[in-house]
Amino acid sequence: MAWRHDALDGQGQSNGTRVRASLDLKAWLATNPTGTTDPDYLLMGDFNAYAKEDPMTTLEPTYTNLSSLTSYSYVFDGFWGSLDHAVGNASLSAQVAGIQKWHINADEPTALDYNIQIDNGTVIKTPAQQTSLYNADPFRSSDHDAVIVGLNLGGSVSCVISSVTVSGNAAMTVGGTQTATPTVNSTPANCNNAVTWASDNTGVATVSGSGLVTAQGVGSATITATSVADNTKSGTLNITVSAATCVVNGVSVSGGSSVTVGGTLNLTGTVTSTPSGCDTAGVTWSSSDTTKATVSAIGVVTGVAAAVPRSPPRASLTPRRPARRT
Repeated sequence: MAWRHDALDGQGQSNGTRVRASLDLKAWLATNPTGTTDPDYLLMGDFNAYAKEDPMTTLEPTYTNLSSLTSYSYVFDGFWGSLDHAVGNASLSAQVAGIQKWHINADEPTALDYNIQIDNGTVIKTPAQQTSLYNADPFRSSDHDAVIVGLNLGGSVSCVISSVTVSGNAAMTVGGTQTATPTVNSTPANCNNAVTWASDNTGVATVSGSGLVTAQGVGSATITATSVADNTKSGTLNITVSAATCVVNGVSVSGGSSVTVGGTLNLTGTVTSTPSGCDTAGVTWSSSDTTKATVSAIGVVTGVAAAVPRSPPRASLTPRRPARRT
């Protein structure tokens, strides 16, 4: 069968299939399938390939064999080799305190296997032999040796911050707000996204601990986000604040509607605007008939003469003929 092809290079059948399996394993691990933020990777088990064969070297340089290449874990037809490996990436390898192949199986005769050995349909280990050869210890519990790895994980995972950037609107108007967004680039990813905020000109713009920027006055300000994990890494957002456009929606007058001759009346003019309260100029006052009443610059009305009531207007209706149809 094609999948059992032997290139006759000493690596046996299906070497190409095993190489492709190694490539698939590397690609899958690169997707961070478990979603962990720990950068350390340790792969252990029966890789079905000897240490110097293509399926193992294909894992390099991302993953390196942690054992000596002359160690063994398996015996086949009188030849010693290692099909069982522990491989790790760079960050894991730096934390390895020791590694050992535990020779409890490969060195032992097959007669000590826990199973009933059958060769070509012939039972070669009788029930009596199974009983007499049994011992309650780990030896010959498998045909492969175990791999033992000691790790020194004496500290928290190192978080390396490479850069910080800040995104947001560069233009604001007085009274406006926005939330600046920090992006912390780190290894491993998202190991510490915390930042502190500061403004170099609080008269123009202030910033809260959550990144809320409030425009206070006309001018320029720089908003800075600094990494908590590494205060040498920071990002900035330069903001220019301009005066807000003030739209007057209307003016209302309160205080009364009549005054006696010689008397006074205090009127108040209220301006409604958008944004609310943006109009600070106030109002000016004038009278449409100063022979009857005058008004000062601050809204004080003085009665001058009595107003003569006007006769109500008359209205007359003249019927119109409907248009003639043709």
